[in-house]
Amino acid sequence: MYNHATRQWIGLVHPDLGIGGAERLIVDIALELARNDRVMLYTAHHDTKHCFKETLLEGERVHWIQERGNFIPTSIFGFCHVLCSNLRSAWASLRMLFELGSPKTVIIDQAIMPVLIFRLFSKAQVIFYCHFPDKLLTRRSSILRRLYRLPFDALEGLAMKSAHHVLVNSKFTAAAYAAAFHGWTRRPPALLYPSVRLNKCKTSARDFDSIRAGCALHEIFVRSTAHDNFPS
Repeated sequence: MYNHATRQWIGLVHPDLGIGGAERLIVDIALELARNDRVMLYTAHHDTKHCFKETLLEGERVHWIQERGNFIPTSIFGFCHVLCSNLRSAWASLRMLFELGSPKTVIIDQAIMPVLIFRLFSKAQVIFYCHFPDKLLTRRSSILRRLYRLPFDALEGLAMKSAHHVLVNSKFTAAAYAAAFHGWTRRPPALLYPSVRLNKCKTSARDFDSIRAGCALHEIFVRSTAHDNFPS
């Protein structure tokens, strides 16, 4: 466990840390933030034989990645993937809070239930990275499918409203976000592209008192050192 009295830390939550584009992004963000802050990444699944090399040390999982929730199935007889993914991520989030306490800032990717968990049970600044609204990606070809999606659409809208900041990687996604959640929030997401700056950090300014400006998440964290001025 980190010594919270001497150094703040940043949490990251991701459903399944494989080798996809979203996983590459979250690993790069963690590595960049780790240059200047303590980072812990909790995920429901991390296969040491099918992962990015940066997540391993001598063939073993690095200490800053913790797998929690893999006992929860990824589906129920091939169905309910969204439900299971969120339950797995929710368990990982609860374990993070139980084992380490509340981070100063938490960055959540893909799953929506962790947003609500951290808002309810912690004082963390919650950042959600929205690749694309999930409600716009699903088929609703039957009444059963539409009924199944109703609670998740509501939870997704509530999560977007509850997050302190929502990030997207393009104007296209920002427009889709506005169309999907206009009934929940009028606050536009912050555009973040490219998502990670790989050049050397040249500033020591802080955002949220935890994320080093310019070390990661590109220039959006350089624009202000005060929480109230964060462009969201």
